[in-house]
Parts: sequence; structure tokens; C-alpha cells
Amino acid sequence: MTTLTGDGGIYDAVRIDAGDPDGLVFVDAFLNRVLQKAVRRLNNRLGLSVTNRPRGVHGYKTLSVAPITYDIANNSIDPDNDELADLITLMMEYIIKKGEVSALKRLNAAYGGPFSTDAEGDDVSVRNADGVEVRMGANRLSTRARLFTLDLETIVNELNAAVKKFIYRQTGNYGKLVF
Repeated sequence: MTTLTGDGGIYDAVRIDAGDPDGLVFVDAFLNRVLQKAVRRLNNRLGLSVTNRPRGVHGYKTLSVAPITYDIANNSIDPDNDELADLITLMMEYIIKKGEVSALKRLNAAYGGPFSTDAEGDDVSVRNADGVEVRMGANRLSTRARLFTLDLETIVNELNAAVKKFIYRQTGNYGKLVF
């Protein structure tokens, strides 16, 4: 059974991939909010959301794939399978990493970093009388920003591949294209 919390649960997997295996930064209350957003986004992206649109083709058997649901009180997801647990984990990681990049952009803009629009954060170097050069600048923040961006791109690619696999499997299972 896939659980939300506990060893091997979805929250544990998110924390490991986000670099917080001990749960010092990403506490359960925060991950509960991220889970709600992740499930809603996955249901929409996978076409599993319950809507008022007509489903299926008139005169044919209607294809129905159950939407993903969660129960925080019972520590579970439904349908309960590894494929959906991995999709939820990836979507939660994406939401968290995207939020971190946004926070970094705000921080850098406030303090003249690489995302800033003014020249205040540009590199400055000074050479003293002994010929020793001292350099100060936003290189460290630029490197951090590049690492965050690369991390986010990696997660996006992994999430997109997992979504495609899910859709292809549903297509094969039901003999109809699900999109």
C-alpha cells in the first residue's frame, strides 16, 4: 500500500529528491498543501478531472478512468499503485522546485543578483598595491541560479516522460486514445 507519510511514503520520496531527507524544511503541513495542488494538476493534465463535459463517443462504451484522490487522514491515495505514486511525487517535486526558483529570483532582484535589472550586482574587482586581486560579485548566486534551473529542467523532463508513459499505457489498456 502506498502511503503519504512514513518510511517509503510519497512525502519521504519527495524529501529525499528535494535534498531534505530528515524533513527539517519540508514538513508534513507544507507537503499536504503541495499534494493537493499536485493531485489537482495531475488530474487535469491526465484528463481525469470530473467535469460536465460529455464523456466518450455517443453510441459507444464510454471510457472512464478514475481520477486520483487522496485522503490525508487515512494516509492514502486512490487508485493505489506505484505509477500514480511516482507521478504525484514528480509533480510535487516540480511544484517545490519551481517555487524555489521563484524565491531565488525575488531574492536576487532584491539584492542585485543575476536576475536583477540594475548594475548594482555586477562583478567588481580590485587590485591592491601588492598585485593581489580581490573579486566580489554575483557569480555564486549565478551558479546557484543555474543549478536550480538545471534541476527544474531535469524534473520537468522526467515528469513529461512519466505523463506520456501513463497516457500510452491507458491507451493500450483500453484500446482508445486518452489525452
